[in-house]
Amino acid sequence: MKRARQRLMESLAIAVLSGSAQAEEGAAAVSAEARARIEALVGKHGGQVSYFDGPSGTVGVGVSLPNGKQMVLYGTSDGRVLFSGVAVDTVTGENLTRRDLSSRLPKPDLAGMLKHVRAARAITVGGGDRVEFYVFVDPNCPFCHKTHALFERLAAEGGEFTVHYIPVGILGPRSENAAKGLLGQPQEHQAEALATLMRGQAGPASNEAIGRGDKAHQSNLAIFRNLQLEAVPVTLVVNAGELSVSNGLPQIDELRRALTPRQAAAR
Repeated sequence: MKRARQRLMESLAIAVLSGSAQAEEGAAAVSAEARARIEALVGKHGGQVSYFDGPSGTVGVGVSLPNGKQMVLYGTSDGRVLFSGVAVDTVTGENLTRRDLSSRLPKPDLAGMLKHVRAARAITVGGGDRVEFYVFVDPNCPFCHKTHALFERLAAEGGEFTVHYIPVGILGPRSENAAKGLLGQPQEHQAEALATLMRGQAGPASNEAIGRGDKAHQSNLAIFRNLQLEAVPVTLVVNAGELSVSNGLPQIDELRRALTPRQAAAR
């Protein structure tokens, strides 16, 4: 994800280097011409752009991607140049980029991401219908193994939830075959096969299972790539209609908080 984020920011910066704009006040300083180029470019990645007043007369540009990732860039008041990186207040030492990321950008719209993951071929564990977790995992990823263990610990504590594990083999041919073999198992055996894999105890999958699981794995991999994800695990949490995304190994306290009852979102 870091490489994709860097490529996107570099592309955004190049897109406005040759622009011209009339100086205006605040976020309106970005001309319609520059906005059109920025938004057309970000649109290729499925992103949405927002503008706000940046520090010391700059213009803040917020980018929200379909996978829930968000970033902040700053531009000159005439809209000609964008800067990426961390902005720091040299008087207070405050990280302005982090501040603006949390307070200036709209809440990410994850509905599209949820639609995609619900279309994936997942292995479902648990029976709680109030809180659901959708987790992208690679069979040979040690952090995915630890994530699976955390959910087992959470279940042992009495938590009521459902986990939909979405296998994607992104760590090489061995992982790809393991994911295909897992998806090629009879449905009633998949949860047990997943647990064995996540404990690092499984042997190679049979060629028959790999062949049966190929189509499902290709579908999962396409969803993973369409959401511009590059690493696992990725966890999508659904609680009373409220969505959130966690990248990387979650913490047990984070998962416990996700089980906290919430008021159903207004429809």
